[in-house]
Amino acid sequence: MPLLSRAEPPQPRPGATEGAPPGLFGGVARRYDLLNRLISFGQDRRWRRKAAAACLSANGRKVLDVGTGTADQLVALRKALGTETHLIGVDSEKEMLWRAKQKLARSPNGHAFRLCRADALHLPFDDGVFAAVTMAFAIRNFSDRLQALAEARRVLAPDGLLVILEASVPQSKLFRPFFTLYCRHLMPAIAGVLAGQRAAYRYLYDSILSFPSPPEFCLLLRQASFGVAKVLSLGLGVARLFTASPQNR
Repeated sequence: MPLLSRAEPPQPRPGATEGAPPGLFGGVARRYDLLNRLISFGQDRRWRRKAAAACLSANGRKVLDVGTGTADQLVALRKALGTETHLIGVDSEKEMLWRAKQKLARSPNGHAFRLCRADALHLPFDDGVFAAVTMAFAIRNFSDRLQALAEARRVLAPDGLLVILEASVPQSKLFRPFFTLYCRHLMPAIAGVLAGQRAAYRYLYDSILSFPSPPEFCLLLRQASFGVAKVLSLGLGVARLFTASPQNR
């Protein structure tokens, strides 16, 4: 095997990133929902409803939410899909799951949800068991996006559906400067006052800035054996909704 030249350092795998710093989301769990409402001007709920509604076309009654956080997406899925759908949420942060458990206990049919502490890169489920897999504002924080997508592909049924809701940088040259000003300065200030986590929300802005463009992310989906993705821009491009089905092998 030829040796790499010193002038040609090894390149990271496609989709590999540093990921979220350990413990970051556990530190913001207490105020996570409130901060999301403020930061998105309340639009995150509407976007989650759109992501949940996309799952209506899935052929099956078992849905997995990866990076479920405090379970907002599970609640949206329950409202969209009804009580007959079996919903499972996984997250690696125990503080988030504790908040999720409290929230679901207060919701109708709270007993019908299942929460599981698990790594998105190594899901503890058999192949092909889910009709749909969702990820809401989660995949940009994983240390290996391609592996997370490959795991979603593995646990999806052959005719299943992947639904990804993610924050993004607006493409509009008129709106982008305001978005940058808000996320770089005002958003961390709000987080600092309400949660004492100014640095955490600086990281979140950086993670949005470094997230692949829609064409680049669609290419990553293809590399993970998904077919051509549909992309919906939300909130002037502040968020995007990706939907894709497994590619026939």
